[in-house]
Amino acid sequence: MMNTKGDFWQMIWDSNANVIVSLYAEEKSQPDVPDFWPAENQILNCGGFFISLIDENFDSDYVYRDFSLRSIEGNRELKVKLISCSYWPDTCSPVKVSFDIINKVRDLKTNRPIVVHDLFGGHRAAIFCALYTMHEQIEIEGVLNVYELARIYHLKRPGIWRCYNDLLFLYRCAQVLLNKYKQSSGIHDSSSALPI
Repeated sequence: MMNTKGDFWQMIWDSNANVIVSLYAEEKSQPDVPDFWPAENQILNCGGFFISLIDENFDSDYVYRDFSLRSIEGNRELKVKLISCSYWPDTCSPVKVSFDIINKVRDLKTNRPIVVHDLFGGHRAAIFCALYTMHEQIEIEGVLNVYELARIYHLKRPGIWRCYNDLLFLYRCAQVLLNKYKQSSGIHDSSSALPI
């Protein structure tokens, strides 16, 4: 994994991403999971640019790190925020827990790419991205299509959904989002008012 550290940061630089979401904090206790960022007072050389840690803040559930990526020539700088979640819920967790980190990321109000990664091939990242997309879709379009969203993710990366519970979890989250959207927009469920 260490030999891909430069590739990871090159992707951040090339895509001009300013937010990284890290969903593997639970595994950090494993010695074979090294940090891919520089420590305080350390500069990481990634070929065409240098990376330095500017700030690091901890709270009970999240670690926030701010980085500066500066070109060797010094004519370009990219500020990046990394949010590490000390937990990432699995499909049996309460839905609210899943939306906590999504709301933290949405609060950053970025219009640039967000990089999301996990340790085990993207399953957790896919759930995060699907929930983030659902949140945006309901706010912008006022509709949700969980089936189509899950299908698109599957077509892009077959096997990303490990089991039925993954999809069921997306539907549970969609129900919470729809209820929240109805409440905030004053829409009332009229199903009980239908004639019998």
